[in-house]
Amino acid sequence: NVTSGAVGNGIFADNDENGTSTSIRTYGTIYAGNFGIRAFTQGTGDLTIDTTNATAPTTVTGGRSGVSAENLMGGALLITTDNVYGGSTSGISASNTAGTTTLTINARGTTQSDRLGISASNQGSGNVTINAYNAAGTASVLGGYRGISVGNRNGGAVNITANAVTVTTGEGIDAYNDASGTSVSITALGSVSGGAEGIDVLNNGTEGITIDATNAAGNNQVTGGTFGIFADNNNGGDVTITANNVTGTSADGINANNDLSGGSLSVSASGTVTGGEDGIEAVHTGSGSVTVTASNADGTAQVTGGNRGIAATSRSGDMTVTANTVTGNNG
Repeated sequence: NVTSGAVGNGIFADNDENGTSTSIRTYGTIYAGNFGIRAFTQGTGDLTIDTTNATAPTTVTGGRSGVSAENLMGGALLITTDNVYGGSTSGISASNTAGTTTLTINARGTTQSDRLGISASNQGSGNVTINAYNAAGTASVLGGYRGISVGNRNGGAVNITANAVTVTTGEGIDAYNDASGTSVSITALGSVSGGAEGIDVLNNGTEGITIDATNAAGNNQVTGGTFGIFADNNNGGDVTITANNVTGTSADGINANNDLSGGSLSVSASGTVTGGEDGIEAVHTGSGSVTVTASNADGTAQVTGGNRGIAATSRSGDMTVTANTVTGNNG
């Protein structure tokens, strides 16, 4: 176990440009007033942090950040944790700069912070992968401002899988992929809630957006203070959203957009979708098809909007809308 003072770091590692790889492996509790673990590397190899213990799950706590890692030159960045608590900044913060490769975070327990639960910024050439789940379904991410926040800015895909995400003021899950990237894929195995959007995705990459917010029981829930699910795809590929229950309190339950160069756009909801404005809005400005399905086998699926229940727009492609019950208060 490691304990530091009120302003100290539990573990601090700095590998300069003459170094190679950096590896931090812990098996017990870390508590620090500043950073639980803080690591910098300018070496040519990978940066790896593993704080897990199969016998007794560990806890890393930092008054500012639980685990903070910056990979400034070289290989991949990999972080694997049990429980992590960060105070004012983040639970887990990971950054890859140009010249690096992949960024992966495996958070198997509770990850929590007053601001950002998990924050990942990638300028490397590889994919960003966030796995915030475990086999028992008990992993969780909690943040005051954002739960899981990913920015990918130099190629590759963004892949996020989470059991449960809870946020007070901002987005539950927020993912951005720039024009050099490919796809964004989000799998919500449990409930996601945000003070703003529950799930917010902007993909400028070439291979589209996939969001799956369903579970076997059919009772998964995504809730946002503005949009429940918001997906904006701007540079090619399909948009596919599958959900059980979604609520967007002041805006839309589900809002999906695919641009001129995009492929198909598909929204499928098997439970209850509610929006302060529209229940479901799907807009395609290109030639791809638009499919909205709000139905289930027993006929109990419902879509309700303060303005429109379902609003689907296709500029030149085919459109199919299938629904059980739809209510729109103004049209």
